[in-house]
Amino acid sequence: MICKNCGKELSSNAKFCTKCGSKTELGDMTSAETQSAEVNPDSVSEPESESTYDSAASSGSDYTEPAENTGAAADIIQNDGFSSGDTEYIPAEPEPAAPAKLTAGRVTGAVAVSILTVIFLILFNLIFCTRIGLSSDIVKSSADSLSMETILELSYDDNQTVAEYIYDNIDSKFISESGMECKDLKSIIIKSDLKSFIADRAESYAAYLINGSKSKDPSLTADEITEFFQDNEDVFEEELGYVYGMTKEDYSELTSSLEDEDFDEALSVGNLKNLHLIFSFITIGVLLAIVILLFIWIAIILDKNYKHIMGFIGNNLLIAGIIFLVPSVVFLIGSSIAAVYGGSAIAYICAKMLLPFAAVAACTGVFEIIVAVIFKKIKKHIKKTQVKLLAR
Repeated sequence: MICKNCGKELSSNAKFCTKCGSKTELGDMTSAETQSAEVNPDSVSEPESESTYDSAASSGSDYTEPAENTGAAADIIQNDGFSSGDTEYIPAEPEPAAPAKLTAGRVTGAVAVSILTVIFLILFNLIFCTRIGLSSDIVKSSADSLSMETILELSYDDNQTVAEYIYDNIDSKFISESGMECKDLKSIIIKSDLKSFIADRAESYAAYLINGSKSKDPSLTADEITEFFQDNEDVFEEELGYVYGMTKEDYSELTSSLEDEDFDEALSVGNLKNLHLIFSFITIGVLLAIVILLFIWIAIILDKNYKHIMGFIGNNLLIAGIIFLVPSVVFLIGSSIAAVYGGSAIAYICAKMLLPFAAVAACTGVFEIIVAVIFKKIKKHIKKTQVKLLAR
C-alpha cells in the first residue's frame, strides 16, 4: 500500500502513514463504518414498554396505555412535595409569616399598663434601697463617721454656728455660775461620748423602724439625756473645774425642763411603730411580683408580638432606672461637695447619713438601665430577623 500524501510504501493493513501520519484508505473506511454504526437505528434497543405494547397488539389482546399526570392531579403531586421521577418525600418550605400588626387600642392599653408598671418599679426601688441602704448596721456606721468638730463649726443658720446656737440656749444662770465659754462647750462635746451616744441611738431607731426589730421603743427621753450628762461628769469637771458642781437636784431640774419642752414627744416613734412593715422583704417581694405580672399583662395585650413586647419592657426599665439614677448621682456629687467644703450642718449630716442609700439607689438605676439596653438589643435582633424573612 502506497501513502497518497507522501508516497511512502506501507503495509497492507496500515490505517495511518508512518511518515506523515495521514489516513490510508483502510483508515477512512473504518471511520465511516464506525459513524454508520452509531446512527444505525437497528442498533438502538427498544424500550420495554413498546415491546410489550407491540406484543399485545400482535396477539390481539386489550392494552390500555397508562395516562399521564396532567392538570390538577399533577399540581396536587407537585404541591405535596413530590418532584417528577422522585420517590422520596420532600417537604415544602413554609412561607414566612408577617408579624401581626397592632391595633391602636392594643397600643393604648399597653401604654396605660406601662405607666402603672413604671410607678410600681419606682416604688419597688425606693423601698428596696431604703431597706438595704438605711439598715441599722449601715446607719450606725454612717453616724460613727460624723466629725463632731466639723458639725460644731458648721452653720446652724445664717448667723450662728452649731456651737454658738447650743451655747446661746444654755441656761444663763448655769453660764454665769460656771463661767463656761463657747470654746469650753465645744471641748466638752468633743471629749464626751456624744458621738457614740448618737450612733447607738440612730442604730436603735433604724432597727426599730426599718429592720423591724422587736426590741423596746427606742424613743429618746428626757431621763436618758440627763443620764448622758451624769455619765460625762468627769469631762465637765475637767473643763469647768470645781465650779461645775451639778447636784441631784440640778439633774432633776434639767429633766423637768426637758419634759416641759415636750422633748419626749418630739422624738417619740409611737405613731410609727408599724413603719417597718413597709420596708420588710415581704413587701419588697410583693412589689416585685406585681411588676412581673404587669410585664406579663403587657405581653398579653400586645398579642405575643415579641418585638413590641421587648420594646415596651425595655422602655419601662429605662424610665425607672433614669428616674432613680439621676437624683442619686446629683446627691452623691452634692454630698461630696458638702463633705469637702462644709456649709450647713444639716446638709453635712444628711450627706453622711444618706450616702449609703444614694449609692444603693445609683447601683439599682444602673442595673435597670443595663437590663433595658439588653431588651432593646433583643428587639432590634427580632426586627432584623423579621425583615430578612420577609425579604426571601
